[in-house]
Amino acid sequence: MYLGPAGVLTGSARAAQEANEKASETVRREEIGRKKRELKRKSKALEAQITALHSESEAVQEEVNMLTRQEEMQEGTMAQDRVEMGRLRKSDVSNTNRP
Repeated sequence: MYLGPAGVLTGSARAAQEANEKASETVRREEIGRKKRELKRKSKALEAQITALHSESEAVQEEVNMLTRQEEMQEGTMAQDRVEMGRLRKSDVSNTNRP
C-alpha cells in the first residue's frame, strides 16, 4: 500500500508511483550535480579573469613607475643643465668685461 498526494495506491499503481518518484529524485540529483559543476567551472573562469586583471594592473603600475623615474631623471638633468648654463653665462660676462 502507498499513501501519496493522489491517494492510496496498491499493486502495480503503487509500483508505478514509486518508480516515478525514484526517477524524479534521480533527475533532481543529476540537476544539482550539473549545477554544482557549472558553478565550479564559472568560479575557475572568474578566478582566471581576476588573476589576469591583477597581472595587467601590475604591468601598468610598473610602467607608471618607470615613466615617473624617467621624468624625475629628466627634470634632474634639466636642472643641472640650467645651473651649468648659468655658470657659463657668468664666465662669458666676466671675460667680456676684461680690458
